Amino acid sequence: MPTATPFEPIYRQDLSAVVLSHSNGARIADKVMPRAKSDSVFSYQEFVNGIEFTAAGGEISRTGDVPQVDFQTKPRTDKTKDYALEAPVVVSEKKKVSFNHESTTSNFVADCLSNQREIRVAQMTFDKANYNHIEKFKAEEIKTSLGEKLLKVLDKPLQRPNSLILGQGEWTQLRTCPALVRWVNANNGGDGAITKEQLAEKLEIKQVLVGESRINNVNPLNRQPAITRVWQNHAAFLYIDDGIKDLDQIAMTWGITAESLERCAIEFMTSQGQLGTQWIRVAESLNEIIISKECGILIQDLNKALEVINAGND
Repeated sequence: MPTATPFEPIYRQDLSAVVLSHSNGARIADKVMPRAKSDSVFSYQEFVNGIEFTAAGGEISRTGDVPQVDFQTKPRTDKTKDYALEAPVVVSEKKKVSFNHESTTSNFVADCLSNQREIRVAQMTFDKANYNHIEKFKAEEIKTSLGEKLLKVLDKPLQRPNSLILGQGEWTQLRTCPALVRWVNANNGGDGAITKEQLAEKLEIKQVLVGESRINNVNPLNRQPAITRVWQNHAAFLYIDDGIKDLDQIAMTWGITAESLERCAIEFMTSQGQLGTQWIRVAESLNEIIISKECGILIQDLNKALEVINAGND
């Protein structure tokens, strides 16, 4: 009777480099909520409305007292959450196939872990509880003035957003909307489509981030796949400061990801199989947090308004 192999994890620097460099252009979570270094238990400052817009007089007399300013933030304490997934590499099978089992498995596991993070960030981005400003467009209101409406929306938060976040389905509808095509191209024709760069330039924002990820929600009863989009229905304008590298920095931004354990890969052996089984585990410790609700505005059910507009132009 075989005995259980002791759990002796080995840190794999080569595979850690593989999973760190692993990327997929369809995912935008790391751009929407950039990672910043932290301890496993960390403190941060949640911004109170308008504190960075206070105008304090700085002029003093020759021997006068200097006016004081204070960051009116709410101190918060939280902790990162541990995430990990693993997959087996059967040793006997490694000898039969010539490709790199370890690297391929590492990429596959990292891909699954990234899917989980993409879902978490998408849910937070489209959660109305994370905003002080929420809009809901009506088709009749934006049919001929969608561009102007978007510009007005951008001026509502105290910190003007620099990024538009939406899903691929909504982006397809938006970029082909005749009213928006005419507005961006400054002409009377509504045919064709606009690019992300064109819209960003017209709105005077840094970027348009389009989430293309899909997830397989397997039906537990019949095991039939059900493919759905991770980013769908809504859109959001966010102010994203991607220059924050650790939580000691006090800066306005919509949200950020505290990271106490950078994504890494380990391996360990078990006795299953003819020659044993090698397991590849990918792990990271993160927590996605909201810094300022005044750094964004949620546009609910954008897809419904665009469907009505585009259907009327068929």
